[in-house]
Amino acid sequence: MLVGAKILDVDLVSGRDTRLYMAAQKVLGIVICLGSSVAYVLSGVYGPVSTLGAFTAFAIIAQLFVAGLVVVMLDDLLQKGYGICGGLNLFLVTNICENIVWQMLSPMTISQGGQMQFEGAVVAVFHLLITSPNKLDAVRQIFMREGLPNLSNVIATVLVFLIVIYVEGLKHTIRLTSPTAGSMQQEFPIKLFYTSNMPIIILSGVIGQTYFFSQVMFKRYPTNPIVRLLGIWSEDAVSGRSRPIWGVSYVISPPESVFDLAARPLHSLFYVGFMLLSCGFFAKMWIELRNSGPLDVYKTIQKQYGPAFGHRDIDVTEIRNAKVVLAGKQQGKGGKPLLDELKRVVPLAALVGGMCIALLSITADLFGAIGTGTGILMAVTIIFDIFARLEKDAGPGGVAKLVENLMAGREE
Repeated sequence: MLVGAKILDVDLVSGRDTRLYMAAQKVLGIVICLGSSVAYVLSGVYGPVSTLGAFTAFAIIAQLFVAGLVVVMLDDLLQKGYGICGGLNLFLVTNICENIVWQMLSPMTISQGGQMQFEGAVVAVFHLLITSPNKLDAVRQIFMREGLPNLSNVIATVLVFLIVIYVEGLKHTIRLTSPTAGSMQQEFPIKLFYTSNMPIIILSGVIGQTYFFSQVMFKRYPTNPIVRLLGIWSEDAVSGRSRPIWGVSYVISPPESVFDLAARPLHSLFYVGFMLLSCGFFAKMWIELRNSGPLDVYKTIQKQYGPAFGHRDIDVTEIRNAKVVLAGKQQGKGGKPLLDELKRVVPLAALVGGMCIALLSITADLFGAIGTGTGILMAVTIIFDIFARLEKDAGPGGVAKLVENLMAGREE
């Protein structure tokens, strides 16, 4: 982000600067990992330090730190070309999918309401129908049991996956033509999810760090007025997890269900507005930080399609006079220069896409989708990116051929 904001001047074309940049990222990652490990232990996440003892506390910090080093090394391995996506994306989608599968199929048993129940929602369906003497009550528990995943959560998860997959394919196509290329046309798509999952990742990081800092401070200084303003936390009797009940952390916390949405309309309205505006803001900010704004897209089109349309290299001051126009329009007769169209479409796609991501995330959380709406959004967009990269590298049908070759054990 510092590089994207031009606070750090790095020439990513230069091999030396690129190596220094990647090394700086790893060092910062290791420092953050060590700081987070110490903060978790000192905050009492694993129990009071006085109860753990110095040796146990140090051992936990060392374990977390070494695990972080392993993640950094795996990420470095993938960045060097031994994978098909970045380490961060792969770790995120693996964790999200693992959580969804576990909550659907977990064989672990938990005591609830005086009886043992399976944690996995799908496993619990068969167990309750077979063992419960009151079948009507069993059906009610299957769809509405509290504190554990239920069949309603599974259905919501599947529906959200399908909706996100559909929305992921929505795009605005710009048709390109050039006076020097006759009637020849090219298409350049601008996806609705133009910034992919980055707005929700950034916002989740901001909210997550706010929660973590607030919980740590409230455990140590529960009577401090500033700490209480940041958040007052209470432990849920059923799930055992802490949740904010007042303060900034409470205001930015999502409603737990549709019923909770109706019970707290002012809080829910503020939360929805906060999510929509924040995701839209982060989406527009991201296209500038990652050099994917209208001018950068124009340069990409010029590089990709220039020769076919008789382009020549031009300065930024000359871009408005570029001869590439939208298909079906002629320059000087109502035709709109390509850069003007990109300035209209790209920021709008980033803003609307970011707000759509927030809306889908809120909807998924309200209906109790497993893995949270944010997690599902990240999983779908990351998997789409992986498949798109495979298709680009292997050509049309490349993914199917790759799977076929893997199944057949062919080296290619």
